[in-house]
Amino acid sequence: MNLEDELEDELKVCCGPTDDVLEHMRKTLSLMKQRSDATSSKDGTYERLAAELDKHLGLGTSPAVGYVYLYHLAELDLIEHGCGIHGSWPTQAGLQVLTKLEAWLPNASSRNRRPECNGSLRRAVRVSCGRTLVRRDAPI
Repeated sequence: MNLEDELEDELKVCCGPTDDVLEHMRKTLSLMKQRSDATSSKDGTYERLAAELDKHLGLGTSPAVGYVYLYHLAELDLIEHGCGIHGSWPTQAGLQVLTKLEAWLPNASSRNRRPECNGSLRRAVRVSCGRTLVRRDAPI
């Protein structure tokens, strides 16, 4: 299994613009890690990163969608939190996924894209979203 397939299976990403979804997840986990690393900072870095993460998640414009996304990341055990999910930080599994995403995504823009899948990555076709029943190479 290549890194692309591994990420899709691990993160429960099946169809649609998977490259955009994976980039969004990479940025989310990266911002959470940076914010978590800056908790003892006294120069406003924590607050700046918290505001950037809120904007990235759309918490100012579509808070329900942002929170559902956070719940999904928590369900995948990629983030954990104390008294509120809004202040989440990456788990060890989340940091491992972040490392994989950072290794894979620099090459994403040079990959062939299938326009019929709204710019999704070239990958095996999944007959059933959520659980792969049959896989075959997808034509470009």
